[in-house]
Amino acid sequence: MPATGYTRLAVGQLALLFMLLAELTVVPRIRWLDMAGYLASRDPISGAAYLLMLGVFALMPVLVHRR
Repeated sequence: MPATGYTRLAVGQLALLFMLLAELTVVPRIRWLDMAGYLASRDPISGAAYLLMLGVFALMPVLVHRR
């Protein structure tokens, strides 16, 4: 992977996009929920931690870059 920060950030964002697409298409079907029911079932505290971890996941290629 190129060492530029923009490339690493783009890779992280692309990985986040693929993960969210997989989650939003597979999980509601497994749990037999529509999208509104799936989003409403989120707990406020764990939902906030989940969003924070999504941001860390997207930034991970930039954070682990070693020169």
